[in-house]
Amino acid sequence: MPRIDQDPTNVPCPDFAGAAYTAIRQIMSNNGQVNNEQAVEQLTTAWNQTHAQEVEAWNQQVQADLEEQQEQLRLAQEDETRRQEEEERQKEDERKEQEKKKPKINDFDEAKMVADHVMPRPSQFAIGKLKSFNFVELWYFTDEGCAEAQDMSKAQSDDAYGLTKVDDLVALKPVTSFKASRNVIPDANLTWRQMNVGKNTLLYYFDLVFTGCDA
Repeated sequence: MPRIDQDPTNVPCPDFAGAAYTAIRQIMSNNGQVNNEQAVEQLTTAWNQTHAQEVEAWNQQVQADLEEQQEQLRLAQEDETRRQEEEERQKEDERKEQEKKKPKINDFDEAKMVADHVMPRPSQFAIGKLKSFNFVELWYFTDEGCAEAQDMSKAQSDDAYGLTKVDDLVALKPVTSFKASRNVIPDANLTWRQMNVGKNTLLYYFDLVFTGCDA
């Protein structure tokens, strides 16, 4: 059916009794079956029937257009929903990928007690002696020895290196690992407390060094 371009709803009925329709009325009256008034009535009735059909067709077209618009809107909304879902899925995939790249944190052991003190840290010189199986005075592992090591590490740069010979090869080592302390006390002259503290610290770092952990 051809598309209706103009709304016929408000189109007025022609004046079939007017001069413009005189010729038509005369033709209808010439056969003697209708007079002028009856001709006007028949013309009006015929126009009203045709007009009603045109209005009905127009209303059907308007309804069809409305349904088409609603369908297009529904399809557009579905496309937008799919686009948003795809975007959210991509974001979720990216988030999961980032989670995979994050370093894993070990499980928290609720039963493990937290130490109430910080283990003293001896000098690199003393640790180096342990690692090389050489004798090292117990004083380096006392509170005094560890305190001096901490003060020395603050005063000297960690970037300072010196040369050393390892298996006929020349290697670089931190300068702090070469220097013995001027304040070292022979084991025989340590107090009982220094010997007790030094012994515990020595055993702690001995375990770290020889179980594969760096002190």
